[in-house]
Amino acid sequence: LMIMASAGAQRVSIFQDGERLSIDGLVRGILSMQRPSDGAFRIEFGDNCSATGDVYRGIDFFPGEAMLALMDAYHLSEQYDGILDTSTRDAIVPSMERAFVFYCDYYHQRNADVNYNIWQIQAYAKFFDTLDRTGRSEHARLLATHILCMCQDVINSKAWKYELSRGCSFYTNLNTVEIVCGLDALADGIRIALAIDDGQMAALLQRNARNAICFI
Repeated sequence: LMIMASAGAQRVSIFQDGERLSIDGLVRGILSMQRPSDGAFRIEFGDNCSATGDVYRGIDFFPGEAMLALMDAYHLSEQYDGILDTSTRDAIVPSMERAFVFYCDYYHQRNADVNYNIWQIQAYAKFFDTLDRTGRSEHARLLATHILCMCQDVINSKAWKYELSRGCSFYTNLNTVEIVCGLDALADGIRIALAIDDGQMAALLQRNARNAICFI
């Protein structure tokens, strides 16, 4: 699942020698790893992986990356015919709805790592776009509130609040990958805040995003 949901899968090239490529098998593979009982994603393929799987191992990264890959594929299928079968495409939104329940509960009940927030924000931002565009404004608003809560956690983390914001003399303490990935999440958060007319939150995230850009 980690390999399938890697950056290469998320940004898969759908053209090769001028021909459109199907990514249906990739997406069905990700969907097959979701537990029907609660919406959580199992992590490993193979004979040694039980039907339930260890859904908490790697939870800070892999499920968010998988959901981001699903939503990227969903949006690509709106632009290009033939890259997903209709049945596969139709399964993505229900899959995201089930996953949101599980991972939202985990976020509120556990002390989630900032990396958890970063990947989930990016996945849910694309999910927000889909819900908002299809007239499910109440669900979209609930999702937006969750996204911005997670963004607040990112900018309140040690790296962002106590090191990045204090300028160059603290840059040596920072993990570049964490800041770059966090910037991706904040960019989505800014867009969501503006979409629901939360100008104060958008301004706060923009200020932190500028700090990240200066660092990069």
